Amino acid sequence: MRLIGVFSLYINDHPVLQEDENMNFSFELALLEAVTAGNNEAVEFLLQLETVNIDHTNEEGKTALMLAYERGHEDIVHSLLSAGANANIQDNKGWTALMIARERRQEYMYIVHSLQSAGANVDVKSTREWTGVHIMRGNKKPDLAAVKQIFDSSDDHYLTIGAGLKVKTADLIEMQGRASTKLHLVFQRWFEADRDVNWDTLIKLCDDNPDKLGKAKSNLLKYTGHPMAHSNRADALHANTSLQVRNSSSHICFITNEEGKDICSSLDEIERNFTTLMIRIITAFANCVAEKPDSLSTIKLWLKNSCYITDHISIVAKIDDAPTVEKIFDNIRPLYDSIDCNLIMDMCKLIPEEQELANELGAHHKDAEKFYYSTPIKQLKIDLENLYEPYLGNGLEEMPMMIIKLQNRWSEIKMKGLKRLIGKMLPLDSKQSILRYIEIIPGSVTIYYYALDVTADSLIEYTGGKLQFMHLIGIFSLYINDHPVLQEDENMNFTFELALLEAVTAGNNEAVEFLLQLETVNIDHTNEEGKTALMLACERGHEDIVHSLLSAGANVDVRSTRELTGVHIMRGNLAESHETGTKQESKKIDPKELLESAAAGKDKSKSDDQKPPVVNEFFPKLEDLESEEKMIKKYSTHLTKEEQQEFIEEVNVILVTATSIEYRAVMGATAPTGGDGKYIKVITKDGSTNFILGKYGRCNVAVIMTEQGPDNTQKVLTSVLDDVKAEYVIAIGICYGAKESKTEELGDKTKLANIIVAKSIVNTEHQRSEEKRNVLPDTYHCGEKLLNLFKHEKVFNFKDKSVKVHVGVLASEFTLHRNEEEKQKILKQVPQALGGEMEANGINRVAVAKKDKFQWIVIKSIVDWGNEDKDKTWQPFGAVSCARFVLKCLKDQPDEGDPLKKTIK
Repeated sequence: MRLIGVFSLYINDHPVLQEDENMNFSFELALLEAVTAGNNEAVEFLLQLETVNIDHTNEEGKTALMLAYERGHEDIVHSLLSAGANANIQDNKGWTALMIARERRQEYMYIVHSLQSAGANVDVKSTREWTGVHIMRGNKKPDLAAVKQIFDSSDDHYLTIGAGLKVKTADLIEMQGRASTKLHLVFQRWFEADRDVNWDTLIKLCDDNPDKLGKAKSNLLKYTGHPMAHSNRADALHANTSLQVRNSSSHICFITNEEGKDICSSLDEIERNFTTLMIRIITAFANCVAEKPDSLSTIKLWLKNSCYITDHISIVAKIDDAPTVEKIFDNIRPLYDSIDCNLIMDMCKLIPEEQELANELGAHHKDAEKFYYSTPIKQLKIDLENLYEPYLGNGLEEMPMMIIKLQNRWSEIKMKGLKRLIGKMLPLDSKQSILRYIEIIPGSVTIYYYALDVTADSLIEYTGGKLQFMHLIGIFSLYINDHPVLQEDENMNFTFELALLEAVTAGNNEAVEFLLQLETVNIDHTNEEGKTALMLACERGHEDIVHSLLSAGANVDVRSTRELTGVHIMRGNLAESHETGTKQESKKIDPKELLESAAAGKDKSKSDDQKPPVVNEFFPKLEDLESEEKMIKKYSTHLTKEEQQEFIEEVNVILVTATSIEYRAVMGATAPTGGDGKYIKVITKDGSTNFILGKYGRCNVAVIMTEQGPDNTQKVLTSVLDDVKAEYVIAIGICYGAKESKTEELGDKTKLANIIVAKSIVNTEHQRSEEKRNVLPDTYHCGEKLLNLFKHEKVFNFKDKSVKVHVGVLASEFTLHRNEEEKQKILKQVPQALGGEMEANGINRVAVAKKDKFQWIVIKSIVDWGNEDKDKTWQPFGAVSCARFVLKCLKDQPDEGDPLKKTIK
């Protein structure tokens, strides 16, 4: 406001801006001040007034255009030139905008294109008889010897160079001889043809092929006297440390040793092969678009909806504007490299007629995967700057840089571990190439990583919440640009085994699982007391960590110095808690059964009727569900109109799960919506949660996981209903049974895995908060249409087991029970309840808030009795059988089509 002449602003009686009136104000001076401040919004506003003299000069004779070039404001330069700024005006020293730009060492191609198109005269002389040409000594016409020397490191890319210079190269492919000889012939033909033989052409060639000619561009700019586009920021950031960072012109420097020779040659071979394949792939796509012009839109649409660029908004915008296939491949270049080329493999499915080419890429990928999974960081021999340096000059200065220092043992970790580490440090699901944006400095492993599509502030905030995790896995220093997030002394005694023990002691399962995934840690390593990580987890009651360790193969039979195993430790803890009168709720779990079962193998003490059937085939793992092969992610705000109609508007049922066990069971019964076999995960408009689109029988559904409790359920369901206007909500999962021998209503006993279809829900929350009063609990009735769909089955047969189905009342709690006494204290007010759960109250709250615009019901399977004798072994079967029961009822309706089809309003 101040720059355009507003000196006072009130909103009602609130003063927003108050300054003295400037009696010397003029729009010309305002324009110069706005340019100096770098405020392009103000500049463009002033230019639109059409009264300002755009070529007005200050006391030094400088115009707004000169000031913009002097300060490197390219957006303002563009605005001024578009508005007709005169590029040939000279200041008091005789300098023009072109001279200033070159003196300030801005990018040469941009200067030439912008100023010459605006009519700049490169022959105008300054007071020292310098012209624009003199100011950059590299502007002389190139000679063949110099060009060969500059491009010597890029001889493998002779075909790309030849194509860019528009010279014949077809005969060179079959010609015997070294690549350097072929490159020499390419340049010789260029000079002989005398076709645009100048430095501008070579710079443009490098700019058009940043992934292949980055090193050449670096040499070219040095030779012509032009500065590197990316300065060595590391020196400035870490002047206070002893770390000697080499110049950023060497983009990747890996720790070296003699064993790396074969590895490096393998990587060179991988890169060469990939480069050849990419030339053929891009050519194939270009030919496809030439034959079918509409296919360009198809390629764009596929990319924008793929999981690879969901979190890379900047790339999505560039794809929209890309006029050619070649430009599209330039735009997505940050997302793949010669090793991580899944994106290109999936893209090749868009041109099925090129199956042979796709097969060759698949074979390449297998070779690259072997390298990726077998190569430790320390074995990579020498720097890969010829492969990945191009991105130093491609906008890295605008990307936030993470400087991560790792304990020295990290040098043994494979490259896949490095990728997992980077993924843990980012607040988004980044598909960005790791190798292309990373430097690794010798010594203690120091990583420089440039993060795409994320701000420095968000990185600082995100990593600031992971300090314990970082410390536990071996990060002792982290900077985001020049901001210190974590600073500790290097621990020369660090090992991954000691790190695992410390992570277990701290109860940090994220760190535990990360360390186990590195596959180098000895999971049964013991501390000075002879205790393993499993023993420590049992000792502290960390259920999630116990599960993680057992899943990773921890040995339950290892004994401590006191001859105790994990089972002994847990038994001791349980006995101690009973002796001291400590309530069981002080512990999160009772893993006694879990450990004893693991120690003894299959539990032969139980009859077959007491053991749940195995349901692994219906119970997918989370990592499989969430893999790129199974699921793509979209933002609700980025869905096209067609996608909105095809996916969101067709959904009429929301399936509510609370735990990962319930979610896995429901997803195991849910089919993907599209023909590509992938589920679609949609991030809600407010960004707070997500839902999975799928087909549940004949119904179009959205599957959500809320976490336990009414508050979480209310929050997640409210967010999803803002996106999905569903008329029905079905909660599917597991619950506790009120009593093993039940009321006259049933006529027999309830058993584990029995299914309860709720006809109503009793809210026990008021009873808990007003225990001294006899409070009549609230009762909420489930939807009539939904109840009619599910109430007719008495027995459900699944996996050779007959599961009884009961229709009745469920109690809805706001916390878990830990013992029988606590459970009965609540249920004595609702003796009719068959069992209890924790999400229905939250669903009802949303229904009330939405003025009953949807019907809802809760259907859950009994997996324990809500006391200290919890047995988790029934949870998978209970969740799966419940999900399959709901699926059967929806499928068994007499009419064809969706039984819960949206009503026409």
